[in-house]
Amino acid sequence: MHQKLIKNTKSIVDSLFNSPQRVNFVDKYGTGYKETKFKHHYRMITGNYNLPNVSNKSTSFSKIFDKHSTQLSNEIDKLLLKVSDVMLKHIFKMTLAQKKNLTVYGQNKAGLLDIVRYKPNLPDDYYVGEHVDPGLFSLNLLSTACGMEFYSESKKQWITQPLGYGVIFCGRAAKEYSNIPNVRHRVSNNKIGRFTIWYEVGVSDQIKQCELSKST
Repeated sequence: MHQKLIKNTKSIVDSLFNSPQRVNFVDKYGTGYKETKFKHHYRMITGNYNLPNVSNKSTSFSKIFDKHSTQLSNEIDKLLLKVSDVMLKHIFKMTLAQKKNLTVYGQNKAGLLDIVRYKPNLPDDYYVGEHVDPGLFSLNLLSTACGMEFYSESKKQWITQPLGYGVIFCGRAAKEYSNIPNVRHRVSNNKIGRFTIWYEVGVSDQIKQCELSKST
């Protein structure tokens, strides 16, 4: 079910990235579509935030993608809620108050879903420089080519994500709440381009619940 949805999502989003009529549309939360010299980037907040009439209706793409993205976000939210339950119990061991600060457990059960296609044949060495995500953890759902790299503190070197495997990597909130090391990562330019999808389990500072509740 998830694999089919992810495959369909790639196909639909590719249609946006390839469309000569595409235009940038980004709301105050940073969600929507934006093209730069490095990449095409579509970001959405899942959960009830993604109900119809919330997204920008100025493009034909947003109308086409509404129904599919709602189904996708619902399925991904369910999956990541299960993953979060396991990780919080056995790895993070967070308090109830800390758990309530995670958006997947909020009223809207929301997360951040990013879909990116990096452009090939650019002279830069990196599409994205090294950084740490702000949330609890992120799950890479799809990568069509190499390029994602993680820094190993134990080996003191960068390690390339192997293709065909989902990867979970911790953000700043993991260090703050559970003293679990966060993971520096970057995206190197492989010269052939790359399509990727990932989901971030965020904290309330990233997605304000008071704002999200307006969509319910």
